[in-house]
Amino acid sequence: MSKDVKNEAIEFIRQELAKQLSGASFSDSDNLVQFGLSSIMVMQISSRLRKYGLRIPFAKLFATPNVDAWIKLIESAEVKTKKRDKNEESVEADNSPFRLTDVQYAYLAGQDEERTLGKVSCHAYMEFDGQDIDAARLEDAWNMVQNKHPMLRAKFSEDGMQQFMEAPYSKEITVVDCTKASDDEIEKQINSLRESRSHRKLKVALGQVAGLALMKLPDSKSKMILDVDLLVADVASIGIILDDLAVAYETGKHTPLGSYTFKNYLADQANIDSQKRQEDIEFWKDKVDNMPECTPNLHLKVEPEKLEAQKFERKQKDIQADCWSKIKSIAAKYEITPSMVLLTAYCLVIERWCNQESFFVNLPLFDRKMEDENVEKMVADFTNLLLVDYHKKAGETFLDTSIRIKKTFLENMSHDSCSGVEVQRMVQKKNGNMNIVAPVVFACNIDASIETANSRRVFSDMSYMISQTPQVWLDFQMYERDGMLQICWDSVVGLFEESMLEDMQQALVNLLTKLTDESQWKEVHDLLPEYQIGFYEKEIENVKAYLAKDKSLITDVMSACLDTPDSIALIDAIDDKKVTYRGLLENASMVANYLKENGVKPRDYVGVRIPRSLEQIYCCMGVLMAGACYVPIGAAQPKERIKQLSSQIDLAFVIEDYSQVNSRENSLDAYINSGEDSAYIIMTSGSTGVPKCVEISHKSAMNTIDEVTRLANVGSNSVALAVASFDFDLSVYDMFGILGAGGTLVVLDEENAKNPEKWAQAIENYGVNLWNSTPMAFDMCVTYFESLGEPLRVDTALLSGDWIPLDLTSRFRKLNSDGKVIAMGGATEAAIWSNYLLVPDTIPDEWKSVPYGRPLAGQTYRVVDELGRICPFYVAGELWIGGHGVAKGYKGDENLTNQKFIEDEISWYRTGDQGLIWDDETIEFLGRKDHQVKIKGYRIEIGEVESGINRIDYIKNAVVCIIDETKRKRLAAAVVIDENQLPKSDFDEEKLVADIENYIPNYMVPEIFKLMDSIPVTANGKPDRKAIKQLIEDELVGESFVAPQGDIEKAIYKVWSEVLEIKEISREDNYFSIGGDSLKAVSIVSKLKKEVDPSIKWTTNMLYKSPTIKALGQIVEANMEEMEEDVI
Repeated sequence: MSKDVKNEAIEFIRQELAKQLSGASFSDSDNLVQFGLSSIMVMQISSRLRKYGLRIPFAKLFATPNVDAWIKLIESAEVKTKKRDKNEESVEADNSPFRLTDVQYAYLAGQDEERTLGKVSCHAYMEFDGQDIDAARLEDAWNMVQNKHPMLRAKFSEDGMQQFMEAPYSKEITVVDCTKASDDEIEKQINSLRESRSHRKLKVALGQVAGLALMKLPDSKSKMILDVDLLVADVASIGIILDDLAVAYETGKHTPLGSYTFKNYLADQANIDSQKRQEDIEFWKDKVDNMPECTPNLHLKVEPEKLEAQKFERKQKDIQADCWSKIKSIAAKYEITPSMVLLTAYCLVIERWCNQESFFVNLPLFDRKMEDENVEKMVADFTNLLLVDYHKKAGETFLDTSIRIKKTFLENMSHDSCSGVEVQRMVQKKNGNMNIVAPVVFACNIDASIETANSRRVFSDMSYMISQTPQVWLDFQMYERDGMLQICWDSVVGLFEESMLEDMQQALVNLLTKLTDESQWKEVHDLLPEYQIGFYEKEIENVKAYLAKDKSLITDVMSACLDTPDSIALIDAIDDKKVTYRGLLENASMVANYLKENGVKPRDYVGVRIPRSLEQIYCCMGVLMAGACYVPIGAAQPKERIKQLSSQIDLAFVIEDYSQVNSRENSLDAYINSGEDSAYIIMTSGSTGVPKCVEISHKSAMNTIDEVTRLANVGSNSVALAVASFDFDLSVYDMFGILGAGGTLVVLDEENAKNPEKWAQAIENYGVNLWNSTPMAFDMCVTYFESLGEPLRVDTALLSGDWIPLDLTSRFRKLNSDGKVIAMGGATEAAIWSNYLLVPDTIPDEWKSVPYGRPLAGQTYRVVDELGRICPFYVAGELWIGGHGVAKGYKGDENLTNQKFIEDEISWYRTGDQGLIWDDETIEFLGRKDHQVKIKGYRIEIGEVESGINRIDYIKNAVVCIIDETKRKRLAAAVVIDENQLPKSDFDEEKLVADIENYIPNYMVPEIFKLMDSIPVTANGKPDRKAIKQLIEDELVGESFVAPQGDIEKAIYKVWSEVLEIKEISREDNYFSIGGDSLKAVSIVSKLKKEVDPSIKWTTNMLYKSPTIKALGQIVEANMEEMEEDVI
């Protein structure tokens, strides 16, 4: 008997292949993909073999696509037949509720109004332009179809059940008579119908799952409109509906289905191999655990949860029939199906526009298991979701990528008993939230047309279609029509930048067009749009054409000293001492002469370790007048670091005591360096514990200074307050930009440098009209003047070094209606600043932060990914600064210089910052890329902080991490004490801080310390920074376990414990991290309604937004208080 069945199955395969691959001549050993076999065909064959009791997975058939191999699979397979007796059938055929599939449940739960991107149903809307369709006949036909297919009479409940109804929700179709309407009226009516029906949420709880409408138009024309909730129909099922509707309309009758229903089908599919199921779950758990990133990080215009309404729009592009035919022919030669070609191209586009190591693409598979003959013609949602993981790989040809993706697809398909919905829940559990996991969809419909020969004959061609799915961002649907490939992208309106989506879709089309040439399959393709390549090329040409002035930092200052000797150059705001330009020149000359007498020669390096004062400026200018390069060393720098610097830079001299500066010479002459000579060295934090000594030439610095002076309109009337310390490169502009323009610089001492009261006095007393500092310092100034209720008469504020609060400009403008803020940015390694933006009075709503703006003249930016490719617009990558401002390198560190500074057509510096460029060419800064962080305007390298702490004799080990809080970042250190040097009981945090300050500046000292017995490590032996950070954050909020408090929390705990089957749950435990998911959330909410307070409007979204017992309890209490107030 088994042999006969297997022979029948083999004969079925031969007949099916002859039908599917009609006209092809192939042998049993030939690879059938070369003759046009597609993945959909293989899926259908796998399903139909079930009629013979043979369960041969799609993945096994597709892995060896030839008749010989399939015969062997059939011969080795076990025949399993399921006999259904009469009693069982009568029970199964009743209308009692039955459970939803995973996919159905995801669709239904996704409709929740409070879920992110959940305000829509999974829904398809179609229009057909036909000729003279009779409304009465169409309505009769529609009712025949609804009665034939039980799922068109199904209703759905919130508890995850579905149930057949005896009669459909409605037996009527909507008829709109426009036979006498004008063209304008017809267009208005079409738009009205489309607006009301294309995105509607049908009342599925009442059984409204589909609708039909007919517009009667002039000249006997008609427009039929069908919309269906995809809870009840997949793509193939919509084709069945249309085909049955056409036949019923033409003949007035229909062919009934047997008694076997979708309910029976699901019952049969529940009988799966438990061992195979467990293996599949473990496969996916391992994959999820090892995926660096799961969700494509495409740039979003707005956060999805901020969209008030979710509506989809379709963008369609076509690949002409001759091109598509060539692509399929070449693909067949390489044994790759057309769907794999399209999936590969799609993955390459998504990868190029999200710039990450890995991500999932969501594939709906329409996988009918055809044990019963009714299944083939049954209307239902047979969708199973498969996630295909893509991993970025450098230098890979399109062909190699296709082969790799095909392998991944088959491997994942072989573990499909664990659905894509379940895999997404695994990711959500891992992440501890309900964030969308796989919102980018690839729906391949090239072998599953919605339209049929009957539907086209009766209702003509489909003229419009739009689909939507809850919690989906982008849905790539493709169809073949008359040999042409239709590329349809359905996306959420307002979620993406329009230009970005257009670039992405066009890149896909361009890539496919290239693939009509077989040689292109063996090329590595860069999908950067041509017009963006042109933009970057033009930027470089502009930099090359820019004529930077070859002058010294002191050239303009010297001119001011000679041209306007009696003008005020400097003011000491503490003792009201004023120094003219003549006085500045004389004092600086004395320093220069002193240095020369002490052996300092041109191009030597001279350290300046003088506190804030007029004398500090004399020294910096004097070093330059001697032709040397000045190296500012802050007064707070520890002596150990100064020793290190002296060795690293080869300092010729260090000025530490101004009282010792004197000279027998009275010469006012200055050595004027060439533009290529070094002007100054600024130290920034280094990852190895050694500071990076950024060496800037005169020419680079002056390129920036001249441009900022022009932009900010700085001149002889400008008065600036020296807020920045002189070892912070903002001070370079204070000294040589302000003084070079003939303006006045007001100086404070160390004690009052950060005192807003002293700032205010200086502004009022000396008419300060130019401000240059970090945003935090200016915020302090604005706050102080707000407290005074007095105007802030600063005309222009140059802000840089950190994020600018979005409200800072408007607050400033309230104190000075004419004031302006110029946002600056860049890197110390590119001569102070490289970009600017005049911050508008009203910040646009879509701004998440104040962007960088545009490059300064003579400079440019590019955004580069980890493979060294230029990123498309709106794609985040590493910011590179190029042009005339780029530093000479890191003094004393050739290896790091070679890593960070690149020479090609122009000079580049790799900043390590993340950023992107908008389509209007605006640069947006996104933050630090690596372990560097900016705190209070200082860039800090974690490695240097760790190195400083680890130099203390009683510290065995220390690891530093960044604690992100709502309004600030803080450094935290986990430390292990060497108890041979210091018993734990004697540990004193204040002493540790004081000891650390011997090695690193105080702004680098962590604010939080955690004593540990040992440092956790990762599998490869490195410190586990994530674990350390989590431990510290846990301590900041309290003990790891805290029992529920109060009656409400205890009631919530009881329900959670029952549903999740966990005895001990802390009030701080994250619901998802301890095993919760969206399915269990439904049960929890149902129980909470009964056991806590039924009058509260409980929703699953309350749990998603407040996923701890403590947070959920607070929401419940707030709701109860509101209800009590309403009663009162």
